[in-house]
Amino acid sequence: MKSNKGITLVSLLIYVIALSIVIGVIATFTRYFYRNTKDVTVSINASQKYTRVIQYITEDANDVNLNDVNVNTDNLSFYMSDGRVHSYFWINKCIYYVEWLSNGEKKTQIKLCNGVDDFSLEQDLETDEKGQSKSKITLNVIIENVEYVNIFVIK
Repeated sequence: MKSNKGITLVSLLIYVIALSIVIGVIATFTRYFYRNTKDVTVSINASQKYTRVIQYITEDANDVNLNDVNVNTDNLSFYMSDGRVHSYFWINKCIYYVEWLSNGEKKTQIKLCNGVDDFSLEQDLETDEKGQSKSKITLNVIIENVEYVNIFVIK
């Protein structure tokens, strides 16, 4: 008599096919998970970079010493009453902040953000109901294929 202890070739083939299907499903989920994790990480990094730029510009726009604002397509300058000038430039896919002293000497230069695909500024001058002039500055930035728009109103 033969002993029926052991695995037949057919059952071994079924186990291998089932294991291959399970590994394929796990690999698909893992690839999907890592791809989404990368997309979320890129989005978070872009948001952090944009937040840093906005923080600096907001501080200057709300500065009590703010005297005047100059807007060009790729740079923004805030002129303070004490002679300092705070400028923001878009050069080589980076946004830089530069502080100039009243004597024209450069005091600070900081790279605020890299990976900037587009940077544009628009300025509209408006008059409110009290007859006071306001400057409305629209900032459009694309960082790592994520678009951001912010509007500053400066009195």
